[in-house]
Amino acid sequence: MISNFSKDFYELDQFLGCNFFQSWTSFFPWKGQEPNFEVVVRQFKVETPQLVELVVQNLEKLLALSLDENELKDIVDRSTGSGFSPLKTRRAFLERVLEILKEPCPKNKF
Repeated sequence: MISNFSKDFYELDQFLGCNFFQSWTSFFPWKGQEPNFEVVVRQFKVETPQLVELVVQNLEKLLALSLDENELKDIVDRSTGSGFSPLKTRRAFLERVLEILKEPCPKNKF
């Protein structure tokens, strides 16, 4: 287990906590569409491009540790303050976030 996640993975901890806290679905302008974590991640890319590479580095470092699902669940749940898991596993969620952050940035905002 990681002894000090919020220090060692500061940017990732902030990203998760700021974007996927307990009531995250009520703080985004959904404009009639269903709440979707992928939209939030893409918006983060557009609004804070200077932080994207740091979060990517944190995610790559975390996923390389080969932590089991319970350890990842503890990390994500502590960062978000809830049992947030839009996909079957926390690993799948983190891997999908990483994929989205590595996609080419769109020209227009969401």
